[in-house]
Amino acid sequence: MRKVGFVDDESINYADYAKRLKRRDVSLLFYDGDNTAASIVDWIIREELLCVLIDFDLRKKFARNGTDLIFEINQALPDFPCIILTNYPEDSKGEHLVPQRLIWDRAMMNAPDLSKVVSAIEDEIVVYLKRKDVLYLQYSELVDKRTNATLSANEEERFLRLHSLFSKYGETDDVPVQLLSSDTNKKLDSLIEHLSQLLDKKD
Repeated sequence: MRKVGFVDDESINYADYAKRLKRRDVSLLFYDGDNTAASIVDWIIREELLCVLIDFDLRKKFARNGTDLIFEINQALPDFPCIILTNYPEDSKGEHLVPQRLIWDRAMMNAPDLSKVVSAIEDEIVVYLKRKDVLYLQYSELVDKRTNATLSANEEERFLRLHSLFSKYGETDDVPVQLLSSDTNKKLDSLIEHLSQLLDKKD
């Protein structure tokens, strides 16, 4: 069963959505934490969610719109599928913070048959998981190059970025801590140590 999150500043629609989606093999989880994007990201990872439905108007609890929240989530989790639900789709589209395909008229959730909704969610999940797999393969290759000290400066920057991403998912346990130190830092450490030794000799 696919696990999907639901973020709204009220739970009035949640029970109905959850009941109807469950018939389509989708488990809908309601977010009931604080209003920070960091907490929502932690929740996404902890619950192993594959997609999140987010209401557009979140000002009552979150002090911002859903599109702003999605922007914050995707800064931490690039490509993670977040779908806006709104009664006024054009308002969200005008902000240009979320792709139009991910801005849904809330009326879609009230349709007698949710097969199209579930199919669209599944499409987003498939793309997300595929992209994540590709990124992890790139990350693994960079880990090997870092181990062999053959990374270029650009590759090293990408390695650290991907390490930060996959550490959020708990998928970097096999990476030695020393690999996270750049050659520049190592050289600086060595220089500082050498200077310290010279100063000690003068004393």
